[in-house]
Amino acid sequence: MRPLERAGSMAGRHETTREELLHLLAEASELEHNLLCSYLFALFSLKRRHDEDLRADEYAALQRWRKQLLSVCVEEMLHLTQVANLTAALGAAPHFNRPNLPVAPGYHPAEIVVGLTPLSAETLKHFIFLERPESVALEDPEIFSTHQAAAAQRDKRPTRLIPSAPDYTTIGEFYGVLRRALQSFVDQQGDTAFRADAYQLDGRLIDAPSVTIVRSLDDAVQAIDRIVEQGEGASQQSDDSHYARFSAMLKELTTLQAARPGFQPARNVGMNPVMRPPQAAERTHVTSEPALACLDAFNAVYWLMLRTLAALYANGQAIAKPMVNQLLACMHLLSELADPLTECVADAATPGVMAGPSFTVPRHTEAIGDPRSALQQLRERCAQIETAVALLPISEGLRAGLARKLAAMRQSLECSGAQAAAGLHHGHGERPSMAAAPIHGGAPGSR
Repeated sequence: MRPLERAGSMAGRHETTREELLHLLAEASELEHNLLCSYLFALFSLKRRHDEDLRADEYAALQRWRKQLLSVCVEEMLHLTQVANLTAALGAAPHFNRPNLPVAPGYHPAEIVVGLTPLSAETLKHFIFLERPESVALEDPEIFSTHQAAAAQRDKRPTRLIPSAPDYTTIGEFYGVLRRALQSFVDQQGDTAFRADAYQLDGRLIDAPSVTIVRSLDDAVQAIDRIVEQGEGASQQSDDSHYARFSAMLKELTTLQAARPGFQPARNVGMNPVMRPPQAAERTHVTSEPALACLDAFNAVYWLMLRTLAALYANGQAIAKPMVNQLLACMHLLSELADPLTECVADAATPGVMAGPSFTVPRHTEAIGDPRSALQQLRERCAQIETAVALLPISEGLRAGLARKLAAMRQSLECSGAQAAAGLHHGHGERPSMAAAPIHGGAPGSR
């Protein structure tokens, strides 16, 4: 923990401050967000069609892995949402910003290396390493562990007013630090620790009951424990944790590659794609069309999704339903844009290397607190993306389908804006389900 040490009679006693907790929660948000993007990249890199050098059993395995990766990505999104609820409960705006990928060495602790790599045995081993229980001793693959040597170890216990995150070797260990910090803070603050009036997303609105409202220490501890049990730090006995699912995928991939050494589950997507000239090694510079246009559109939709999530928390129940619908629509669009993107050559100088999504983060992710202004800005951005997508050099059928979905999103925002202006609530109809969002894309060959 990063406690503030009092002087005098309190010397030697460490107290957790609200600032420290918010700092820890910001790190939790970035960890979940970074892992989500890393797993989505692996998901989007998978081959999708029979004619991509796949035997029948290999194609069937890819379909299973796609579903497994999808479920992990949905859970990471729900973890990010739960951390946002914890942050709001402590009186702060949720944190949706993060460093662009790959994360620079030293930003996270030395053993937490996060980048964008296509699915392979090495990538799965890295995911297993990241999600390992605290009791499991593993080595990160060399392609990732080389970054660990460049990262300095964090200070174990600074005693300053300005908080800094702790050093830890596993994500489960980090959540243990957060849990203890929450307990210490509530011991000090009592009933004033949590804000009862802060808006939080009720998981029932998105058919995700694992996302809960936080009003007490018990609520907070249970929420953290659910995150750990699902993924980061679950016990070895858990068959449904992220660690267990990635381990099962690696075992099956190893068997398939033993039967046919030439089997590759992913398209030849370059690692860590960037649109600007790279300032470091191990980047794939995307310079060719139509890859550039597709990547630009992908990132624009990703930005729209982040702004929508921020607007949801900033405006609360007034626009909850349209914001949730917008989030789910963005997930659909990301998947549909990723398919042609990963079949586009990244740079003419390396014709065998395909482009991939970079998940570039805007510098400004804060939301507008007025519902009408928030809806207007999102509507404006949606219209701009709609115009750009209509010009994408991709198949006419896919382009038309994307344009229709963006038009529907824009029209829904217009309707919601009119209702917000009239003081009406947009809260009727069937509940959307994040768990059912098919971010794996359409059927093979649907383009």
